[in-house]
Amino acid sequence: MSTTFIKKTLALLGIVICAGLQLLTQAAHASQEGAGPTTWKMATVEPQDSATAQAIGRFARDVSSLSGEHLVLAPQYQSTLEDGDLLAAVLNDEIQIAAISSASLRSLAPIFELSALPFEARTPTQAQRLACLARPRYETVLADAGLHLLFIAPAPPLGLWSRTPISSYTSLANMRVSVPDTASARMLDELDTQSITRATGVVPLPLEDSALDAAISSSEPQDQRALPTQLKYFVALNYAFPLSFVVVSEHQLNSLPSWTRRNFLHAAQQTEQALWRSLRAQADQTYRALRQSGVTVTYELDKTLQTSLDLAAQQRVSTWLHNAKMDDSSALLALRESGPASIAQCGPSR
Repeated sequence: MSTTFIKKTLALLGIVICAGLQLLTQAAHASQEGAGPTTWKMATVEPQDSATAQAIGRFARDVSSLSGEHLVLAPQYQSTLEDGDLLAAVLNDEIQIAAISSASLRSLAPIFELSALPFEARTPTQAQRLACLARPRYETVLADAGLHLLFIAPAPPLGLWSRTPISSYTSLANMRVSVPDTASARMLDELDTQSITRATGVVPLPLEDSALDAAISSSEPQDQRALPTQLKYFVALNYAFPLSFVVVSEHQLNSLPSWTRRNFLHAAQQTEQALWRSLRAQADQTYRALRQSGVTVTYELDKTLQTSLDLAAQQRVSTWLHNAKMDDSSALLALRESGPASIAQCGPSR
């Protein structure tokens, strides 16, 4: 058998193998397209008019558009499961995606307290920058728990609700104030208030109208509904910007075909960028809605009172920095050092 014959035979065999592989690939794509859309459940405890619910609704639309409807996300609002149970449901494949508040993730690592630290991020741009700097740590902690961070969903900042106008230090003293966490309670106790700590998250516990004089809470509709109707004054303090984390299990993500997964992750990045761009306008919209409902909205406190709040907040943050590991505190330290640094490159690191 000649060498020339062997070479021709091997070349022909290579052509046949390549053609076969191409046909198999086309058949696989055709099979996926013909199998109909894959539907994933995506849940949040928040009502449909909340910022978090609107965020996952937007994500569902973006995924449908980019995936050619091969992957369909079915949002479920006001889930009967608590945030912690939603995490377990994701890991157990009972649902595929969940939006979890940062408060419900604090048991995983102190980094999830970062967005709740008072007056560290005073503008949407600073809040985005802080989230960007902390993102690698968020992703690592969630990955260790078997979860993939799809995107961060910001909400309008917390402000100060009150029964009567708060015009000075004296007017806040001795008020009964609902706060989002025990750290905020300790901070306000230094200002001679009587703090009432809520369980978790930013939504207040139901309280009798007579039991509350003020509350640190969001301006979102679901938070206003949970407050006593007598709280008709709101100061847009920008106390902190609440975050929710939209997650999927790592193995569910890896089960997607590569081209679907690529579009899915691109949709997540696209959604987050749009949410940050619209955050200021969203906050302004909630303030307009408050005014229309009869709430008096203001944007600053008496300078002496604001200074007192700032000093109490600094002590709270110093305690957190002292107790947190460098992995958790480095994002805040970097924000303080960088100032108004560019956020253009913020995005998934994994």
